[in-house]
Formats: sequence, C-alpha cells, structure tokens
Amino acid sequence: MSSTKEISLSDKTLFKLSIGKRVLKRDLFYDKNEDRKIPLFSANVSKTFGYVRKSNIPEFKHDYILWGIDGNFGLTVMGKSMEFATTDHCGSIEVLEDGISPEYLVLLLERKKWELGFDRSLRANLRNVKQIEVPMPIDSAGDFDLATQKRFVERYRPFLEIQKKLEKIRNRIENTIVNLESQYPHVEVQLSTILKPRQGNAYYTRKRVIGNGWAGEVPVYSSNTENNGLLMKMDLAHVKPNDLYYQNCLTWTVDGFLAGKISHRNASNDKNIRSEEFYFTINNHCGILLPTAEGLYLPFIQQILQPMFHEKVKGYGQNKLGTNQIEDIVLKIPVKSSGDFDLEVQKEIAKKYEIIDGLRASAIRELSSLVKCSVVPN
Repeated sequence: MSSTKEISLSDKTLFKLSIGKRVLKRDLFYDKNEDRKIPLFSANVSKTFGYVRKSNIPEFKHDYILWGIDGNFGLTVMGKSMEFATTDHCGSIEVLEDGISPEYLVLLLERKKWELGFDRSLRANLRNVKQIEVPMPIDSAGDFDLATQKRFVERYRPFLEIQKKLEKIRNRIENTIVNLESQYPHVEVQLSTILKPRQGNAYYTRKRVIGNGWAGEVPVYSSNTENNGLLMKMDLAHVKPNDLYYQNCLTWTVDGFLAGKISHRNASNDKNIRSEEFYFTINNHCGILLPTAEGLYLPFIQQILQPMFHEKVKGYGQNKLGTNQIEDIVLKIPVKSSGDFDLEVQKEIAKKYEIIDGLRASAIRELSSLVKCSVVPN
C-alpha cells in the first residue's frame, strides 16, 4: 500500500452514526409465519435479539457496520438492502462513501478496539466512537483505493476467521461459571440473611472534600476504575459516624464500566477491631456487604458472588447494580453435619477457585495476544 489518508468517523460526508432505541421484550414477536419481520440487534451484534415490525433505520441504500456499545465492542457488516433494527445497546455506522469497503473498515476498527480499550476499559458509546480516526488507502489520484481494500480483506480472510474462532474460545473460557460448592454438603441462603447490603452516601464527593480542605487519611471508595476503587482520602473529623467502616467486609461498584465488581476490604482485620488503620467510607457509587453471620470466609463468598453480580448487571443492561437488585440472590454455603457453616471447606474451595482463576487468566492472556494481532498495515 503506497499511501494512506486519515479519516474520522465523525466526518458526516463519509459516515452517519446513530444509536438505536430502547426496545422491551413485549415489543418483540416470534411468529415464524409473519411475512414482515425485521431482525433486531442489541449489544451482541452477531446474534439477532428478536424481531420487530418496524425499523428505526430510515433507509438501507448503503452498507452499514453495527457495533455493540456494551461488552467487547463486537462488529458486523450489514450489506446494502439488508433491513435491520437496533436497540439502545447497538450503534450503526452508515457508510456513505462507495470507495470505502465496510469489511476493510471493520478490520481497522478491530485494531482500534484493542488500542482504545473498548473491549474492557472504555464504553463504546456514540461520543467515543465518533472520535475514532483510521488510515484508509488512497490511489495516485488521491481517491480511496477500493481495489486495495478488497484485495487485503480477501487475502487475510482465513487469518481473520482463525482469530474469530480464537476469540470465541477466549470468551467461552472467560464466561464459563465453575460451581464447586455444589459438590459439598451445603445450604442455600438468601444474600440479605448473611450479608447486610448498604449503598454509600452521595455526600462524599471530590468537589466537597477538596473544596472544603478536608483531605486526610480515611479512604473514600467509589466506582473509580483505578486504585482499587479509591476516589480520595479525607479527614476523619468530617466523616459521619454512620458512614465510617472498619470491618472485614466486601464492597461492590454500584455503577460505571466496572459495575458489579466486588472488592475485599480489611482482609487482615479478621477480628473486626475498631482501629483507625482500618477506617474507610464509601459514596453512593459504591456499596458495602457487612457479614451478619458467623463462619463466613469472605474470599469464598467473593468468588461465588462475583459471577452472580456480573449476570445481574448484564440482565439490567444499565451498568448499575443497587441494593434492591441483589437482596434476592441465593448462595450455596458449605455446612457441617451440625448445620453450622463449614469455614474450612470454604477455605478449601476458595483455594481451588484461586487455582482455576489463575489458569483461566493465563489462557485468556495467551488467547487475547493472538486475537489482538494486527494484520492491517500501518
């Protein structure tokens, strides 16, 4: 490829970007004999979410690229005249320029996915996607070189198919839920009967603390994606007594990209000693789970609860997980013949989960490195 030209997805002469509308399950229909049915796509753009009778897309005279706003920034091409509809978890890129191959553009966007972190750390909303710039091949006249784009796509198609298969394997490994506790004598208990969930106080904002000069030594945890959720540290004198915690407990991220992520706080304070070294507080973007029962091993609770929280977040589809959404969760806790919670078995299972998680992380890391290999020339 002799030369390239940087183009932006915000260029309205080349692309038209849009987000779909919210669609409820009652708006879908599944009559196979229905003559007029339009496939609807949501966050998973490779699989039809359902069917609707009317599309939110006004016309289909151009090629489209669909992308999933949540999750792994999945991409798929919808050719000219292919009717479809999108939800508010799916974006569409209408390719207005015939000199741009949508298949080639998908290759460029796949690379950008890894560069920008859309696969994990950054939500692929309309604003973020519009900021993407990619290099497109141009010919000697300065026009988009469609022939070069098509040759490249055809040449590397087998490699891309292998990458897609590897990505599916990686995702399957990542999303597989292991349930070891069912193999032991156990009881099923509702989360709220052994852990008291409470959401933090909106009072603790960076603006209020910094603005009033309340900096100090007490950690304030929020939905911050860095520093293990630490937002800032504030002066103990300005933390309300009911909002001050010191216990060996769990917290979770209420909203944001990492909604549902559980953290273990004060693991070394297994006797729940009230001491300043263990003090912390949380704002309304963080929740706390305080143990109310004896014989619980919190690393075990964290491991079995984490996939449940993630499923809850996916189910609500709003990157938010409040206290009312988790109280009905049922946990399987190993018990002794006496009926008491078996602390030693919990520790044994937790150790096995730790080994499994290590193997899983290693496999995901190796597969991700292969999936992220770029075949698009710079």
